[in-house]
Amino acid sequence: MKCEICSYPDGMHSISCTENSESQIQTYIKEYLAKSGWYVFKIHQQGKYCFKGITDLIAIKNGLTIYVEVKAWKGKLSDDQIKFRDNIVSKGGKHLVARNLDNVIEFIKAV
Repeated sequence: MKCEICSYPDGMHSISCTENSESQIQTYIKEYLAKSGWYVFKIHQQGKYCFKGITDLIAIKNGLTIYVEVKAWKGKLSDDQIKFRDNIVSKGGKHLVARNLDNVIEFIKAV
């Protein structure tokens, strides 16, 4: 059986397919950024002192830091994620909601 959108075999999807899960998209993005010379990390948070709304990935290269929130095709930002985004952007930071790898590539070209 193949995906009706991207025609890849069962359980697999092209990098830009709207059927990718957030974890699949995040993996594509992390691998691409790392291979492109970015220092990429994820902050795992639990418990009392976690920072609500922080992005899934943070990437740094040549003094530029980008905050990447990964969402599946129909995913929406939570209220805490919206507050985090607004705080970052209001301070001149670079924030992106990425639904596929292409979003990240285009964003990096534009900054």
